[in-house]
Amino acid sequence: MTFTDGRSDDAVSHPAPVWKRPQALGYHEELRGLGGIVAPLLSGFSLAAIATIVTGDDMPALAEWSVAALAAAVAFLIFSMQVAFASLSYNSFPAEILTWRPEVTVSEDELQRARAVQASDFDEMTRLGRISFSAYSAGLMAFLLGLLLLLIPDDWSAAWIVAVCVTGAVVVLELWWITANHTGLRHPVERQVKLSHADDWTPELGAIARAAVIDVARQQAASANSGETGSGRAPAAATGLGSGAGRDEADRESQ
Repeated sequence: MTFTDGRSDDAVSHPAPVWKRPQALGYHEELRGLGGIVAPLLSGFSLAAIATIVTGDDMPALAEWSVAALAAAVAFLIFSMQVAFASLSYNSFPAEILTWRPEVTVSEDELQRARAVQASDFDEMTRLGRISFSAYSAGLMAFLLGLLLLLIPDDWSAAWIVAVCVTGAVVVLELWWITANHTGLRHPVERQVKLSHADDWTPELGAIARAAVIDVARQQAASANSGETGSGRAPAAATGLGSGAGRDEADRESQ
């Protein structure tokens, strides 16, 4: 990315972010879709296939191995679903933090504590997210292998050959996909993105980060009120005696 003055994005000094951020802001949505939709759906298909195979009279040639692979798929996918839900419980949105802890907008100490908790939650969410994605990958591979084994017939025909070849190609593609996610191998679909929402988060709160959250007017009002309360005097605005209307009302009461 090049700016109008000729500077590149790499040459620009970025302020440290207030909150820890993922590379893609839709990370939690991907995790929610995986744990709440895809993994349960594939688990249901696997269980239905197992029930059909074991209760049928005419089983395919490799039915037993297919059942073993599908059973492994169910185990991995259910585990992935549970870990995904656990991971999302640590998804602390900055907007939710500001709603649940409004004091962070007037107190730098409270803001620092909230930032530390959010950073800890983010680390735990991504740690559990990696486990969930890994279990999902294993479950998906087991599901596809179970399907491939299920399609191996006793007597081959053109239709069976097409079905096995297509499913085998999907298995290879998925294996490529998973390997690329964990190595430097080129991904079959995704491309390397140079720009990212993630940045080097530090516990220190910079001036720009402080100004982005702290409401200076409210902070000064809170400091003034706490100072008056600490000195034993009630705030003038609270008693009404600090205004002309308040003094007139007090005079009338004294008369």
